[in-house]
Amino acid sequence: MLVEEVYVTSRRRIRARWLTHNTVRITYASGDGTDFPADRPWIEKVLLPQPEVLKKQPCLRVNVIQDCVKVETIQGEATLAEA
Repeated sequence: MLVEEVYVTSRRRIRARWLTHNTVRITYASGDGTDFPADRPWIEKVLLPQPEVLKKQPCLRVNVIQDCVKVETIQGEATLAEA
């Protein structure tokens, strides 16, 4: 199962990393090739990857439309949409 996807737009790169089948973390980096920012030291305690991410298909999908992220359910219901 896919655990991470990277999208490249005209202005930036966007990484979608699935932490569980229903939790996706979005991270941004500039489009000039700069690496994604390093995680803060405390993030491991807050956003621990769960083993189930490898056992279940994700119930969310991520799309990037005109530099904006849209997260929706597999059925097409928007859960997050940047403007």
